[in-house]
Amino acid sequence: MSVGSTERSRAAQEKGGGRTCAWVFMLGHGGGIVSGDRMRMRVDAREESTAIITTQASSKIFQSIHGKVSRQGMVAKVEHGALLAIIVDPVVPYARSRYIQRQKFFIAGKREGKKAGSLLLIDWFTSGRHACGEVWEADYLETHNDVFVDGQLLVHDAIVLDKEDKSGLTVMERMLPFNCYANVILLGPRLASISSRILSVRDAEEEGKGLEEEERAEERAEEEEQEEEEEGNEAAGRLRAGAGGLGTHGEGLHIRAAAEDKDELPGAAGGGARRASKLGEDGVFLRVAGRGYMDVEGFLRHELDGLVEECGEELWKRKYSYH
Repeated sequence: MSVGSTERSRAAQEKGGGRTCAWVFMLGHGGGIVSGDRMRMRVDAREESTAIITTQASSKIFQSIHGKVSRQGMVAKVEHGALLAIIVDPVVPYARSRYIQRQKFFIAGKREGKKAGSLLLIDWFTSGRHACGEVWEADYLETHNDVFVDGQLLVHDAIVLDKEDKSGLTVMERMLPFNCYANVILLGPRLASISSRILSVRDAEEEGKGLEEEERAEERAEEEEQEEEEEGNEAAGRLRAGAGGLGTHGEGLHIRAAAEDKDELPGAAGGGARRASKLGEDGVFLRVAGRGYMDVEGFLRHELDGLVEECGEELWKRKYSYH
């Protein structure tokens, strides 16, 4: 599939930021990916074009038959000044399913008189069919994302969830309390303002956490000073010894762990966690975990709101028409 700046066929069009945006919905038969299915897609986003590749619903991975693995792959090329946005719905691996996904993106770098290509990739998955009581019961899930800029590897990200893992923990034990995970890559000049905002929020939060840690350290130092002064009291000493590991240090660690567990995602109703890392000169790699699908989806809408300037103000209305 090739999308150019004047392409008007086989894709819905949105006006945004003075550009024409081509929407491509990936369609499948049978309502999901069945055991042994193999699907490949090639995408070329030509110079100065804007393309969104999406799905109509989540990619359901059905139960594996006789150990067969379902596979899906994509190879995409993004030329100078183009923006390719992969805004698909999450993968939902059913119990006893086996699935491998591999995606490679080749981005044109900055040249004299030409802007680099831009990429938005949302790669996410859930814990399964909750309505059927399935929570992290897939046999095998593997995803790979490789991003090259001018032929040089910039990102290699891989996730493997294997029921036969030798760690001694089940997949459920490793993944809970979260039921939805997303990896998001934003790269290139047309997404630079969104990337910069995400990193600015991260830096502000880390600065705030640093101040909180300093305050806690001061409080612990004061408590230790007070304990040293009380050491002369033999009865108090015996009482502290009997308390074992439940002293002030243990409680402090417990409070910090609980606070991290209750971290909330902006735009999300429930709890979650996220971590942002700078990627190249103008990009960001964002990892998101939520207690439910809607928590992660709400966070992504909140963080990627600036996309309307590039893809049209009806972006989220078109993609998530149920809101």
